[in-house]
Formats: sequence, C-alpha cells, structure tokens
Amino acid sequence: MRIGIRETFLLALLLALPLLSWWLVFRPQNAFISQAKREIDHKHLMLDKLKETTSRTRTWPGRTRRSRRTSSRSSRLPSNKEVDAVIRQVSDLAVESGLEPPNIESDKPVAAALYMEQPLKMKITGNSTASMSFW
Repeated sequence: MRIGIRETFLLALLLALPLLSWWLVFRPQNAFISQAKREIDHKHLMLDKLKETTSRTRTWPGRTRRSRRTSSRSSRLPSNKEVDAVIRQVSDLAVESGLEPPNIESDKPVAAALYMEQPLKMKITGNSTASMSFW
C-alpha cells in the first residue's frame, strides 16, 4: 500500500477533527460551566449570610416590632359595650328558641394571622326544635 498526499491529508484531517472540536466546542462549554458553578457557589454563600443575618434580626428587634403590631391590633378590638351587645343578642336568640340563657366567659385576646381574636366560651343548654341563626 502506498501512502500518498491524499491519504496523508485524510489522516491529518481525521486527527485534527477531535482537536478542533475540543478547542471550538468543549473548551468554551467547560469555561461556561465553571463560571456558572462559581456564580452558584457565590449565591449559596450570600444565602448563608442572609440566613445568618435574618436569624439575628428576628430575636430582639423582631419581638419589639411584633409587640407594637399586637398593641395596635388590640386597639381595634371591640369595646366591652360592643361585646356585651353581641352577647345580649345571642342570649335573646337562645331564650326565644326555648333554651336557657347562655353562660359566657371571656378569655384573653389571641393574636391570629393579621388580626386579634377575642375568644368567648359559651354554654347553652336546653331542648330546641327551632332553628337559630346568629348571623
């Protein structure tokens, strides 16, 4: 077998193809991947710092802000007169329905999502066939 110019050129082309593909395709992709990994590591570091900072700020200043919000919400609670009017209406409805007047106890206000709740314990006894609607 005789090796001529054509065969030498074909052999050089076959050897150059993987080198060119590495140089033109894989090398830029590897650089892009390593840059993305560096950015991801940097963002993870920033997230860790943010978590640390927010965990520190949630202790004392967060408590004072929360207590200020709670006190401003408690000012929006109905007054005792308004609660008495609601209790009186419920009592009247119970008596009209043939039940005994309810025993009602008030607990401390409870903070809910964005509002305060005034829990009332109510006990109504008796037999009633009439339907009652409080709303």
